[in-house]
Parts: sequence; C-alpha cells; structure tokens
Amino acid sequence: MDIRQFCVEFFGIQDRGLLDDLERVCRVRRVPKGDALVQIGEKQSEAAFLISGLFRGYYVDSEGKEVTDCFAYRRGDFVMCCYSMDDIAHITLEALEESEIFCIPIQEIDRLMERYPEIGRIMCVQLTRALKIHWNCKVALTRLSATERYQWF
Repeated sequence: MDIRQFCVEFFGIQDRGLLDDLERVCRVRRVPKGDALVQIGEKQSEAAFLISGLFRGYYVDSEGKEVTDCFAYRRGDFVMCCYSMDDIAHITLEALEESEIFCIPIQEIDRLMERYPEIGRIMCVQLTRALKIHWNCKVALTRLSATERYQWF
C-alpha cells in the first residue's frame, strides 16, 4: 500500500497539494512480529495508523506480569501509546504478527494542520475513533469471561 492510496482510501483526502505534502513527510513501515513499535518510557516519534497486522499494548504490573491494555487490529486503527502525542509511552506497543503501519512524523502534524485545516478534522475524527475502540477493548478485557473474550477477539 502506498501513502497516497492509503490517504485517499482511509482518510478520504482529495486535495492534491495535501497528498503531495503527505507523500513527502510520511512513510509506510513494516514491523516484524514480536518487535516493539515503542516501549514504556520512550517518546513515540510518529503517529501511526494500522494498514495490516495486529498490535497489543501492554504494561507491567507491580508483580512483573504483563497486563494487556489494548489492541489495534482494524485497518486504520490509531497505534498510539498515550493520550498526548508529546508524552512518554505509558504502554509498550508490540506487533503480534507481521504488520504494516502508515506513519506521520509528530513534528510535522502541527505544520500540516496550519496549512491544511482538513488534517485537524481528520486527527480529531481518528482520536475520537481510537478512544471509542480503546474503551470497548477495556470493557471486553475487564468484564468478559475468558471464553467471551476469546469470542470477542
């Protein structure tokens, strides 16, 4: 999948200037199974959206056990480690299978939003969508039985 195709198909962007600008600053990245996109305590340098694959977000509890916090599994899911793009990671994001992500450098987002107001709208829609998915995942992980969680997943 190339950058222009993803931006048109997933975000609905039609502005040729914006598409050209995104092609210049964004990239599509492959993440091998088992690799961490970001680890607890690091800063995430790119806003990432899932093209294909599966990510798990987790933290380590006081007893040293990994606790799954969230998943990114649908095309277009926002693969982020914290609520603020300039904060340090509160969770580790690990690829559970060979994955492909669309990445926008965080330092470019403000510049793009100033030049193209459509980017602000897109980011708002994507963050709202991500929050809804995150809370649905939290409910499933904390309120469903093991069998129900398996069926949900």
